[in-house]
Amino acid sequence: MVVAGQTRVASVARGFLWTPPSFDAPTVRSGEVLRRECQRLRFANIAWILIDILIAVACLFALYHFWNIGLAVTAGLLMVFRLPDMLWKMRVKDKVWANKANLPKNVFSQVCCLLSLLTLPVTWYCRCRWAP
Repeated sequence: MVVAGQTRVASVARGFLWTPPSFDAPTVRSGEVLRRECQRLRFANIAWILIDILIAVACLFALYHFWNIGLAVTAGLLMVFRLPDMLWKMRVKDKVWANKANLPKNVFSQVCCLLSLLTLPVTWYCRCRWAP
């Protein structure tokens, strides 16, 4: 369930950072067609962002409804803590561990990585010790 939510967060992050491609049309008519297609892609992108947000909220609600509030909050925090890493992956656009020299070195990214690891014991507690 959390993996599906993380995938939705990645889609939303990619959707907000999408820019239409720049093109050099050979004719006026093809330039008009390409501009119209870019406009359609922009509207489709907004629709997919809304669908992905609704699915992520549905995943969080399902965790709350079928388990407990602690697990839903932990999943939401995990989605938020993964955002800097996903933004970095979109910026690098190559294999993530291919070159360790281009790993993110800012403090915010490292703190989010540490906090995402700290959600593991909280998840264990919410699943095993906190009975609904």
